[in-house]
Amino acid sequence: RDAVEAGESHRPERAAHRLRGSAANLGATSVAALCEELESLGRSGSVAGGDLTDRLGDALDRAHVALSQILGAGA
Repeated sequence: RDAVEAGESHRPERAAHRLRGSAANLGATSVAALCEELESLGRSGSVAGGDLTDRLGDALDRAHVALSQILGAGA
């Protein structure tokens, strides 16, 4: 989020790429899809991802809750 607000495009692209892979491995498909969007913006040189980073933050929060519930159920 800081990099997008600072007008950088490559740093968010790299971070989104790494997070997309991890999210996909964990089944957090909404996180992975938003990361893919952020990656595409970064590749195009765009930094207009403020709303996207907000939505990604929300999706990460939901994924965290879901994973916590899954892990708690297995204990």
